Amino acid sequence: MSKQWVSAEQLANFGWRNTTIAVIDDLNDALTRYDITTPERIAHFMSQCGHESGLGLYTKELASGAAYEGRVDLGNVNPGDGPRYKGAGYIQLTGRANYQRFANHIGDAEVMQGVDYVAAKYPWSSAGFWWASAGMNQLVDNGATVKQVTRRVNGGYNGLEDREALYQRWVGQNKEEDEPVLREEIANSIIDGYLKPAYAAHDASYQAAIAAGDTEGAETAVKLRDWQRTLANALRQASGQPEQ
Repeated sequence: MSKQWVSAEQLANFGWRNTTIAVIDDLNDALTRYDITTPERIAHFMSQCGHESGLGLYTKELASGAAYEGRVDLGNVNPGDGPRYKGAGYIQLTGRANYQRFANHIGDAEVMQGVDYVAAKYPWSSAGFWWASAGMNQLVDNGATVKQVTRRVNGGYNGLEDREALYQRWVGQNKEEDEPVLREEIANSIIDGYLKPAYAAHDASYQAAIAAGDTEGAETAVKLRDWQRTLANALRQASGQPEQ
């Protein structure tokens, strides 16, 4: 089972219209599968999906899909492909070719049944598939604004004001009071890569000084050793970890 990045309560507070267990499971599976796992990635993903779907009201394109009939660029080569493979999911997956890519990726041949199947079973996963395929995580990590993200999702700036409002809503409601100032993995990298080896080296110097009867050397070594522990615990505290 995927880690729960977003709870039903968070989704409901955001204004999402459908917070069933199946929807929450598909959302968290998509966030894990497509590495949408930092607060900023999640905020942009949720705000874009929120606008595109009317906060979960629409899981498939309202138009009939007739406009996609015969669109070879979308892989629609068979009669009826346009309506069958019209936009599905919270960021609409469109066209036979894209459905086939998604089916292959997720390992479910039933995806090729068409829009109703994807809209019902994979509204989030299909959106996450598009998000990853479009390089959205990298865009967000490079500091993209809502406007820049919208440009890639929409091809223009339709609904920009609403997308920005949804982004601010998500960030505001999910900001932690005591959010760590340092990421845990960075803190642990410094501790394991530098402070622990330094602690061990100073401890060895302390033991050697004691054995040699060098009181002054032992005092210096123990101060340096204990300073490494103090620094390590300061980093743990800054990243929300318990002291050791």
